[in-house]
Amino acid sequence: MTAVMVAAAVSVWAAGAVRLRVNVKPGESWTYRVTVQNSGTIAGPQGTQPMNSTMAMTYRMVVEKKLPNGEYRMKVVPSSQTMSMNGQTMRHAQPEQLKPMSFILSPTGKTRPLGDVGGPEAASMTNIMSAVFPDKPVKVGDTWKMTQDLPMGGGGKVTVTSTNRLVALTGNTAKVETKFSAPLSGGPPGSQGRGMTGTMEGTITSELMLPSGMMKSASGQIRMKSKMTVPGPPSGQGGPPKPQTMNMDMRVSVKSVLVRSGK
Repeated sequence: MTAVMVAAAVSVWAAGAVRLRVNVKPGESWTYRVTVQNSGTIAGPQGTQPMNSTMAMTYRMVVEKKLPNGEYRMKVVPSSQTMSMNGQTMRHAQPEQLKPMSFILSPTGKTRPLGDVGGPEAASMTNIMSAVFPDKPVKVGDTWKMTQDLPMGGGGKVTVTSTNRLVALTGNTAKVETKFSAPLSGGPPGSQGRGMTGTMEGTITSELMLPSGMMKSASGQIRMKSKMTVPGPPSGQGGPPKPQTMNMDMRVSVKSVLVRSGK
């Protein structure tokens, strides 16, 4: 779930530096409101079509258990979701249709999935869009890098490179900027021309609350441009269909805000 922003605890290590670590307790919970706005186009043989959508979701993140190795078992429980496409309201999922998602959260803020809901794609996108923390303390202006494999269609994957930077540190908050980019590709081998090539890049800024270590807010932009080749209609002369090309250009805005916290 690209909407899940990972919790992060911050502990003071030395004057002017912080060591970023997850430090939460079983039973603690935080409720977030997430909005994802997509603005883009898809151009193909039939012309150019708009692809504009808005998704809003409220979810509660709960610490279920601290594991012997120091990791945490977490659960995300969605409570509401709305969506519109090209100005038209889509059918809303009912609360009972929104399935909880469990995952493991490491002390460095990295996630891995548990169960079938969400899966490796959701965990990978969470790691990409949230700052996975370095092993040593950092000061304002310091940067650290991470690479993360992102599963793609057809069983393939791409490697996303992220650069994180501590941009601000106050008495009770810290801001981390995450910039990431990756080539895009898809389609299994032997797919007779079906596939995708392109690029993805984005910037997400997360504000962390130092007393609790939890995310207070996060916002950013993602740009995806791709070229897809798909089978065309039958030729009408008994020959194989000719491949057709479609070009996609998407701009995605993501915003997450803490609504409440407690047990």
